Amino acid sequence: MCQCLKMPEELRSLLANAHTYFKAHTILGNPDHVVAQAMAIVGDPRRIWLVGDVVCMNFVSRGYLPKACIVDFRSERRRRIEQERGEKLLTLFPHVIKIKNPPGHLCRSSINAVKDLARRGGGILLIEGEEDLLGLAVLLKAPIDDVLIYGIPPRKGIAIVPIDRENREKAQRLIAMFKEANR
Repeated sequence: MCQCLKMPEELRSLLANAHTYFKAHTILGNPDHVVAQAMAIVGDPRRIWLVGDVVCMNFVSRGYLPKACIVDFRSERRRRIEQERGEKLLTLFPHVIKIKNPPGHLCRSSINAVKDLARRGGGILLIEGEEDLLGLAVLLKAPIDDVLIYGIPPRKGIAIVPIDRENREKAQRLIAMFKEANR
């Protein structure tokens, strides 16, 4: 079995606008606005899976501890998150899993790590590489009725994607288009 799948170039545009592919609610605006609106929609932060450093920091800094954060301690692939802020974030969660996931890939170990966090009731997944595609793993492995939230770059707002059967099937169809990678 392949250990990593590589995103085909022809899916780049679609995945860059995944909030238009999945059944999702989009909230645009500044962090205070988007976090407040998201919490009004979702209610319980323990149902939320956040993918991305900035969106995770925005929720946590406003007092909302989600079920899970998936981060790589980078913002927009370049800027490193301040080490002190990153280390503090790690202390907030009962379970921390560190895993490698190369940019543009979705690795079996990453999917299994999301499954493990779901089984444990949440935590933080620290990615060496890139976390962008792990939203697909969340849609596959997180509990039905939880929600996936990720940032819409560049810092435009967020997408709230319900984890339901329809979105899970759409994620499976996308992943089926990925190519085996020699990693």
